[in-house]
Amino acid sequence: MLPGMSNVKQVEQLLGFFDAPEEERGYSVLGSFSPADAMAAEHYQGLGLHAGDCVQCGHCDSRCPFSVAQSARMQEIAAYFGR
Repeated sequence: MLPGMSNVKQVEQLLGFFDAPEEERGYSVLGSFSPADAMAAEHYQGLGLHAGDCVQCGHCDSRCPFSVAQSARMQEIAAYFGR
């Protein structure tokens, strides 16, 4: 099971990254799967907590190993899903 993948074709497209020459490798394919494709809205609505529940303490920002401003992402996600 891969998050964001809803069919075999999407998995094959994603795995094509490993066969691509170095100059063609990028992460843009990951952004090509919309939440509608992945049925993310249904999954999100079923969660016990939502991005709108974030209190913006910043703790996750300092702990993210990828240096992503998670608290800003929570605001974006809450706006996108409406909660």
